[in-house]
Amino acid sequence: SRGTLVELYTGLRSDFPQMTTSYPDYLDIRAGVSAFDGVAGSGYVRGILSADTQPQLVMGEAVTPNYFDVLGIAVARGRGFGAGEDTPPMAAPVVVLSHGLWQRRFGASAEAIGSFIRLSGHEYTIIGVAPAEFTGTIPGLRADFWVPVAMVDRFVFGGIQANVDADPGTTRLDRRGTRWMFVKGRLAEGHTIAEARAQLDA
Repeated sequence: SRGTLVELYTGLRSDFPQMTTSYPDYLDIRAGVSAFDGVAGSGYVRGILSADTQPQLVMGEAVTPNYFDVLGIAVARGRGFGAGEDTPPMAAPVVVLSHGLWQRRFGASAEAIGSFIRLSGHEYTIIGVAPAEFTGTIPGLRADFWVPVAMVDRFVFGGIQANVDADPGTTRLDRRGTRWMFVKGRLAEGHTIAEARAQLDA
């Protein structure tokens, strides 16, 4: 059986301990905390779906490629994201659709996989469809789509964010002071939350 899924937060201050995490900090956590056998991040974004009639506002998540794997979610059709689809910025115009958007926009056609969809003025190749029961990890909201974090700056960011310093970075992916990702870790077998917390503190 897989280990426990836990939430990871970066504290803004002592009275606000449960805040989002920057992408550089996420990379350090992924590389340096051996108590996890997977760490995934996601952020809430909004985009405009170019439809046959009126353009439509859609909500989604920009996610690390291992997002579905760490959550234990198997895509219903096609595939999820692969290694390398998180870098460099703008390099991975691929999308996983929610089951609902797949039904509404494509009539649940199997031919949707491999076709294109236009989001906020850019074309994305549809690589997968999420299972009907999975609506994302944004509390109280249903995600219509998922894209790799590499594409985050093409969308309007709609999540919880803190800017904690005058970071000179130019993108959401290289600014350590821009904390915008919700991060989840899957404990490795035989490891505890206490171990993970100690490694994170270090």
